[in-house]
Amino acid sequence: MNTQPLTDPNRYMGTVHVHANGVVETDPAEPVATVCGDCGRAWDDDIATAVTPVPAGRCPFEYDHTDPDVCPACLRSDDCECDPNAYDITTR
Repeated sequence: MNTQPLTDPNRYMGTVHVHANGVVETDPAEPVATVCGDCGRAWDDDIATAVTPVPAGRCPFEYDHTDPDVCPACLRSDDCECDPNAYDITTR
């Protein structure tokens, strides 16, 4: 894993969060940030991890994305028989 950018004291303006998988989550305002158009989260794509740099611009936080046309409980279409109040689904 390339962590050299983390040792550069001038690389980030604010605080970053290094996830267990090595992804460096940054503020979207950071000049080095790659920002997801779906969830709005940002990361430093220059740091090589198991999931970054991301291929074809995919978000390393896709596990947090939700599809509005899919029931989060059963992963079928929204016209399913699930009770949406029976699940605690939170999105960013």
